[in-house]
Amino acid sequence: MKSWVSVILAVIFLGSVVVFNIRQPSKPIARSIITPQASPTSTPIPTLGSDECRNESLRGTINLEPAAGNLHGSVKLTNISQKPCVISLNNKLQLSYLPTVKNVTANYVGTPSAGMSRLFPNASFYATLSMPNGPQCKSSLYQAQIGLSYQINTLETIIFTTQGKPSFMMNVCTDPIEATKVDISPLSIQPGP
Repeated sequence: MKSWVSVILAVIFLGSVVVFNIRQPSKPIARSIITPQASPTSTPIPTLGSDECRNESLRGTINLEPAAGNLHGSVKLTNISQKPCVISLNNKLQLSYLPTVKNVTANYVGTPSAGMSRLFPNASFYATLSMPNGPQCKSSLYQAQIGLSYQINTLETIIFTTQGKPSFMMNVCTDPIEATKVDISPLSIQPGP
């Protein structure tokens, strides 16, 4: 009886070994690793309201006049279209110049008008510029090309022209520590003084 029990146990043991080997793959199964992916996000493209002013409906001009060692500019933004449009008067007029010009600074004077304002056909908004024309320098002078622009909406910026050119020439000190300060008033519905 012992021999039959030994044989039965041996058969059970061998059977379990066979079943175990049949159920196991000869090579380990490669498991794919799932990494969480961030869902793509898109930045909304800014759009303009139908009543906002556009570059093609505006003209920006600067009229410069020298006076007693200074240069004064009358800035004008005019609606040249046939319909009214709105524009924010909260933005500041921006000076632009070559990176080699290190000593020109904008000095914003006055308080900007609040919010959006309607600009009717042939009507204008106004601002002023004032800058010294050389007496501020102890060093010699050179002519720097200066531009003036204004962001009229979230997508567009208008460049102001002087005698049909997108920039004007201004006397600047050669010594970088001698700053030339340009006083700039905000755009307004009334012409400046």
